[in-house]
Order: sequence, then C-alpha cells, then structure tokens
Amino acid sequence: TFGDPADTYDLDITAEGFGGIADYSALHLVKRADSESAWTLNGSHLAGTGSNATPVLHRSGLSGFSEFAVGSNSGDNALPITLTAFTATAINGVVLLNWETASETDNSHFLIYRNDEVLASIDGAGTTSEPQSYEYIDDQIIPGNAYTYVPADVSYANKETKHSDKAITINISENDIPTEFALGANYPNPFNPTTTISYSIFTEASMDRQLSVDLSIFNMNGEKVVTLVNEVRSAGYHEVNWNATGFSSGIYFYRLTAGDNIETKKMVLMK
Repeated sequence: TFGDPADTYDLDITAEGFGGIADYSALHLVKRADSESAWTLNGSHLAGTGSNATPVLHRSGLSGFSEFAVGSNSGDNALPITLTAFTATAINGVVLLNWETASETDNSHFLIYRNDEVLASIDGAGTTSEPQSYEYIDDQIIPGNAYTYVPADVSYANKETKHSDKAITINISENDIPTEFALGANYPNPFNPTTTISYSIFTEASMDRQLSVDLSIFNMNGEKVVTLVNEVRSAGYHEVNWNATGFSSGIYFYRLTAGDNIETKKMVLMK
C-alpha cells in the first residue's frame, strides 16, 4: 500500500510462453491504467535477464498499479499473439471452437490443428492492442471418435507459434449422430442478402459414416444458379450460408441430395 503518491516500486516479471524472441535484453515492460488508455513507459528500464526462451523483465521506479504488457524496441522481437482463451464444445453433431486474444502483433492468420493435422486457416487481426474473438465450426466429425484441437498463429514472416498448452480433446459420443435425413428451413426467410441453410445426414452404422452431399440453388426456371456444397460429408448436423448479392429478387429453391435422399425447399430473396 502506498501512502504517498510519490511512492514507487520495482517490478520483475518472468515472461513464459512467448515465441519469436530473438533478443530478450531489448524487451520492455509497459503499463496502462485501463483498456481505454495508451501504453506508457512508466519508470526506468532495466536490461532483461534470463534467456530468449524464458526472459525476465525488470523495471524500477513504477507508480500505481494497473495493466502490464511486454513490448520491444527491436524489430527482432515481433511478439506473437497473447492468447487468453481457447475452447471446444461438441454440440448438435459439430465441434464449436472459440478463442480470444488480448493483443496481436504481425498476426497473418491462425491455424487450427486437429489430431496433429491442419484443419483450417483463419485470418488474424494483424497488429492490434484490442481484444479479438474468433470462431470456427468443425462439421467434419465422426461420432465415436476423439479429436484433439491445438491453435497456432502465423506471422507475416511465416513464423508459426503453436500453442500446445491450449490443446483440448473432445470425445464425440455415438449418440451425437442424427437419426434421420432432414433439410431445415432457411433462416431468415425472406432474406437479403444472406441466409443460413441447415441439414442433417443420417447413415446406417458403418466404418466411416460419410455420404456424398450436394446442396444447390435453383431459380424459378429450374436452372441451377449456384452449388453451395459438393463433397463428401460426415453424418451429423451441418449448416451453410448463401450470400445472394448479385442475384435478383424472387423465389429460389434449394435442393439437398445425400446418397439416395433428396429434399427441396423454397425461399424468397427480397431486395
């Protein structure tokens, strides 16, 4: 507790879990009063100790307690993202992945690994000190299997930092498989210009539980105007968005074909 506004203190912080550090001695501690304030160099900088893998940052003559972060005046220390949360939730036959960052530096994109293989690439926010939230839906899962997800960030210099400490394993129950083939009503309907179409795929018990799926849009003349899905999909619950920008107002039909199952529904684009 400081009884006098002129009272100061010294601070040492061990910065574990950072990648991309080439010169730990050039790292600085910066502080701000709150998330709306600018980062400042309060107090006096003392050269870092430790190592590039586990740097220890020092600063003396600080006043007031607030938020702290790690910065650098060296181009060799382009710090990666600060990943604050990474979650995976199995729901309705898919796995919903969510993650948050407190800040990002030169972050080109994220990679999501599933069982040690790259599942998806999602654009990052570049350089920002503002919190960011991300979401990805893995709808290519097979009930009865286990999946381990690991996030990684990739800089503009193509340097990858894998966050293995955030790994999450999800077990997909056999009960998560749909019991019927169904094409849902698009939402919203009428729409302008985007709408979401949901569907479920059911197969009898098999090794792969997969079907060839085609989801296409047709106009009033029966002409196919766009194909939204044309690939092998796992049994489960799925959804896809259609952006009808560039299409005229009117009635359209969307048809789902999965194995021997075919279903068609109507929707209205109203501009």
